[in-house]
Amino acid sequence: MIGEFERASERSRVIAADFELDDTKTHPRAGDVNLRFIYLILIEDFARHAGHGDILREQIIASPATPARSTVRPRPSTYSPPWRP
Repeated sequence: MIGEFERASERSRVIAADFELDDTKTHPRAGDVNLRFIYLILIEDFARHAGHGDILREQIIASPATPARSTVRPRPSTYSPPWRP
């Protein structure tokens, strides 16, 4: 899974290298967007999924079948709804 992520990341970097941050393209649903905006959306999405991973890890650690660990602290809810144009 990590290898697939790294390959996709490298491909994205190669594609993005052909554009400036403020180059504008038309997205079928979002309208006119620039690379800076796309990076923002990707960072937000990546952070949300990383947060989901943290929640799953904490639930597994706190399950009755797993001994409790004192190093796990509950996190506040950080959910934000997806951006809509």
